[in-house]
Amino acid sequence: MPKTIVGVLVKYHPCSALARGSVCPFFKTGSRRCSKPLDQCDMPEYDKWLRSVLSGQIRYFHSTRYIYIFRISGVPLLIYHSLKRKIIGEAAINKMTKENNIYYYWFDNFIPYANHVDPSNIETDRSLQRLTSKGVWNFRYLTEETLNEIRLHAGLSPKVKNELDRKLKEVKTAIKELPIPRGRYEQATRFGQHILIEAGLKYNINKTIIERAQQIFLEAKKKRLLRGRSTKNVAFASLFIAYRAMGISDTVKEFSEKYGLHPRKISVIYRDILNHLRLTIPILGAKDYVLKYSQHLPVSKETVKSALSFVDFLKKSIHGKNPRVIAATSLYTACKVRKEALTQKQIAKAFGISTQSIRKYSKILENPENKTCYRVLSSERFSFKKRPELRKNNTN
Repeated sequence: MPKTIVGVLVKYHPCSALARGSVCPFFKTGSRRCSKPLDQCDMPEYDKWLRSVLSGQIRYFHSTRYIYIFRISGVPLLIYHSLKRKIIGEAAINKMTKENNIYYYWFDNFIPYANHVDPSNIETDRSLQRLTSKGVWNFRYLTEETLNEIRLHAGLSPKVKNELDRKLKEVKTAIKELPIPRGRYEQATRFGQHILIEAGLKYNINKTIIERAQQIFLEAKKKRLLRGRSTKNVAFASLFIAYRAMGISDTVKEFSEKYGLHPRKISVIYRDILNHLRLTIPILGAKDYVLKYSQHLPVSKETVKSALSFVDFLKKSIHGKNPRVIAATSLYTACKVRKEALTQKQIAKAFGISTQSIRKYSKILENPENKTCYRVLSSERFSFKKRPELRKNNTN
């Protein structure tokens, strides 16, 4: 059973240059390490926020990250000093505001700890040991057991501790009524489901496809495929698999361009999901591409039918070639036989291949040594000459 989250530990940079990503004059040449000892910086901005909080001039903590648990009044915010590598105090957040994409978490009083707490000494949450090592993190959620252990090491007076314990009981009751994800993966799950629902509404996607994509996303989450990956990319890769499973013949490139994604990232996640979930998705063949791309070209149904027959002959002659090349070559040959006014350049652009590929493999179809295919081509040309109504329609 998941433990209840009752507090948040946030990371505070006393070095203003490090916090805003700028260059400090005291940094060593060619690095972001400061040449000054800790707590001995001459810059007036050093540790300015903490000094302002302790003097009562500032009563908020600002961050670019949205911490939704602070929607509840009274949730404790603990400050981790990134240079001291200790937890230095806490405050109870009473409201949250936003301005210029910056979130401000307001409090009335800040309680500095008499004994700064080393996260590596916390036994109830061993993952906090990694906070003292190098790495990028903004905030961590705390359970009730971890919060009580931190307060135990902080050296708080009995009066203050009793008051904090009383407020914690009220916060616990409010938190249980709020549907809060109990961990990073559950947050990612809700976020991924929300992305798929929004995509379905925005792009008018069939509800059955969205439901199938959500099911694939949840299965991928159970296989821990969200680790080290963007939740958005995993969600859209699941949507792409649902597309293919429902018979929609979009390529990865077309799908990525439609939704503004990186095609290589989607293709990598797509293959990983297929391998881990052991899903079987129908592979697009040359005939599928003929039917798909011929819809965007001015060709007749008879020409498409001939192109489909040429696909079988060409697949017997060459193996392991891109099916789009086979499809484009077959369609070009069919257009050539039936006098369709389509150039190699037009067909190559529609299929996303080069004209050299069409020229190279069209010679295989027209080679007299390929007797079966050559006989079909000859019969196609003969039947076309015998039916002047086709020529008339094509010239128009």
